[in-house]
Amino acid sequence: MHKKQGIYTHMQFEAHVPWFRVVFEMTGGSLMEFQMQQGDFRELEKGDQGMLTYQGNRYICYQKYKFKSEAQEEEKC
Repeated sequence: MHKKQGIYTHMQFEAHVPWFRVVFEMTGGSLMEFQMQQGDFRELEKGDQGMLTYQGNRYICYQKYKFKSEAQEEEKC
């Protein structure tokens, strides 16, 4: 998992809005990038493993595995 953050400047309103993006590596090796809220972003650490829930290109939640055995269980956010 890779994390990125920055400031998005909306020129029409001259507002500076923070953005937070995370790239997840899926089981098959493909990469998926999602934009998320600051609170979710801060809870994630590089190398976390868990169950990602998303719809299309919209991040919904991420449930970290605490133990390797949890990877065998289905957990929902």
